Amino acid sequence: MGSVIRLQDRRNHHEATPRRVFTPETTFDRYIAMAIERGKLANLVFDDPGKLSTGP
Repeated sequence: MGSVIRLQDRRNHHEATPRRVFTPETTFDRYIAMAIERGKLANLVFDDPGKLSTGP
């Protein structure tokens, strides 16, 4: 039973991973980062993202 407790202790001991912060260097970098954050990258890259669907 001692080994089970040790395994549980190890499993619950997670260290927080440091978050990486992206600092845009140019206006273009900031524009792309904002589009990614808002989920609008397809609108930025493609003229008409609606045409990408394979529907009828």
